[in-house]
Amino acid sequence: MAFCDLSDDWSLSDERADICVVGAGTAGLLLARRLARRNFRVILIESGGRSFDPSVQALNEIEDPARRYGTCITGRNRGLGGSPWSGCLIPINTTDGRARDYLAQPQWPIDLATLDRYRPELEDLFCVGHGSYDDIESDAPGASGLLIANHEDFEARWAKYPSAKKMDLTAILGEELNSSENLTVWLNATVTGFDLNKESGRLQSVTARNLAGKMLKVTADEFIFSAGTIESTRLLLWLDASADNRPFAGTDALGCYFQDQLQAEIASVDRQRSELTSHLLTDRFVRGTRRELHLELSRSAQERDAVASAFIFPSLSPPNQGTAIAQRVHHRAERDGIEAHQVGLAIRDVSQFATDALWRFWYHQRYVPPKVSFRLMSRIEQLADPLNRIRLAHGTDRLGVPRPLLEWEPRLPDERAFLATITRLGHYWERSGFDILCPLIWNPSAIDPTQQPIIDHARACAHPSGSTRMGTDPATSVVNADLRCHAIPNLAIASASVFPTSGSADPTLTLMQLALRLADSYAPAA
Repeated sequence: MAFCDLSDDWSLSDERADICVVGAGTAGLLLARRLARRNFRVILIESGGRSFDPSVQALNEIEDPARRYGTCITGRNRGLGGSPWSGCLIPINTTDGRARDYLAQPQWPIDLATLDRYRPELEDLFCVGHGSYDDIESDAPGASGLLIANHEDFEARWAKYPSAKKMDLTAILGEELNSSENLTVWLNATVTGFDLNKESGRLQSVTARNLAGKMLKVTADEFIFSAGTIESTRLLLWLDASADNRPFAGTDALGCYFQDQLQAEIASVDRQRSELTSHLLTDRFVRGTRRELHLELSRSAQERDAVASAFIFPSLSPPNQGTAIAQRVHHRAERDGIEAHQVGLAIRDVSQFATDALWRFWYHQRYVPPKVSFRLMSRIEQLADPLNRIRLAHGTDRLGVPRPLLEWEPRLPDERAFLATITRLGHYWERSGFDILCPLIWNPSAIDPTQQPIIDHARACAHPSGSTRMGTDPATSVVNADLRCHAIPNLAIASASVFPTSGSADPTLTLMQLALRLADSYAPAA
């Protein structure tokens, strides 16, 4: 593979490929690798470089009149490898992809269960094992002392987390990408222009530029935009505007239905019985994989309360010095390996570190000291609403492309989802007897949301989706079930922007599965 940087002194300005992929984040890297394996000539274009560049990052700026969406910069990164990722691996619940008439939410045009075929491959890639997300093997170390869910209110699911060393996809795929003869990656090349054939409606080429004005033109048979939800949507809007708004004139969906999951702290847990709460709520290490508890609002509870998907998960307050040291040593050891003398220099609270090590060895859990608080966070699915949308602003970025104008805010259905989750959690805690063993200390807004609605202080989770939604009707969707644009047959979108609804689970695993499915649609495996 050739790594080319448009910032270097390149005389070559025109490239030709079978498939051009725009965006070298998680989805783009997986796509490019798989397509190159199938002997396609692939060119991967990335706006950023190998390292963080503030001037390139500034291209992410949006216009947000309501000033509600705070993750436009912090949650997005232009560069090889894409935006930061927590490592959370859990599929969107298949029930969230079904029609929900009680919410007037559409069914996905694909059965989410059909994506399961790609799950083992991705789990092997990140070394997290093939255990169930809905349960933990009862005979596995670390499976004891689980918080059992009452299906009347919640269902327990268990997210997987790779080690720090296994979260960097560019490092995982580096050797294979570097040795591929079918792949070229262009860095510091931001797509700014398009050549659309008016007669056939096919995209013939894209033009990319860097901040110094150097240009690259890529001609290809097929194109894939995998630049994240906001940027992929902006590219489609700019393509449409550059063609006098003709390509997407037949749909009302482009840019609309922008959604993000919302998160708020609703309670903390009384820790007088500190060991009990640690056993109940800390992550498990099952067969070497870290597992995090998600108490998802059951489908029956969603239907009865007429609310969207949501889940509760525990989070630690800012750790004290001893806990912070233990965590730094743990992460450094995972990432780089660490020598014995370095551990000795780093550890100041030997007793706490030893206790943490004992818990990890004996209970396969992390130890949380009594002075560290457990906060219970609620994360909800924001319902798709056409009034939440992305448009092109009048102002432009340094490359002359209109900035995205975001019209977005949490709405009343989102508040109802938070309130239903709080009510259900209270009932669940009482029925389980935890109100006696470890009572909940409710946040003021959870006690009386009329004083301040929860959505007023809830934050977006940097999981945007929906603004190029998939569907079967070209009038109400942007892409079909195969992720090809209805209006431009040789252009596909590999981004969470195609999600018709978001669910409440982290979107990364589902997005990666969709990316592999898209790659296979060009040339299925033999």
